[in-house]
Amino acid sequence: MDEHATIMIAVERDGRILLIRRLNEPSRGLWALPGGHVDDGETPAQAARREASEEVPGTLTEEKELTTFIHEVPEGEKRHPEPHSHECHLFRGRLEGDARTGSDAGEHMWIRMAEALAREDLETTGSTRYALVWLLRERGSGGKG
Repeated sequence: MDEHATIMIAVERDGRILLIRRLNEPSRGLWALPGGHVDDGETPAQAARREASEEVPGTLTEEKELTTFIHEVPEGEKRHPEPHSHECHLFRGRLEGDARTGSDAGEHMWIRMAEALAREDLETTGSTRYALVWLLRERGSGGKG
C-alpha cells in the first residue's frame, strides 16, 4: 500500500481547538486541523511551518511533533483513487493574533474537542477525528494535549 507523509497542527486557545474547512481535494468541504502533505525534500517540521503559513497565517509550530500515527485512506478518494495510508505527524501550533485563513483554507472555527467529536453535523476528516481523540486522551492522562 502506498504511504504519504502528512502533517497536522493542533492550535488551542481558551480551551478550544482551531478547525479549518478544506478548500481543496482531498476532503474538500470537510473540517480539519490545519495541515497537508510533506513535499519532497521537506522534513515534517518544515512542512508544518509551510502549511501553517498557507492555511492559518500567524501560526508558529513547535519543532518536535506530539505524535505520529498511520491513517488508512479507503479506495475511491479523488486525489488518490487507490487505497493508501498517511503517516500523520501531529504538531502543536500557537497562533499570534486573530485567526484568519490563508489561500489553502476556507472558513475557520474554534470548538471544544469533545464537542467536535460529538456533533454529528460536523463532518471532519478521518485523520482529524483520530488526532482529536488522541489529544483528549493525552489531556486525560496528564499529558500536554
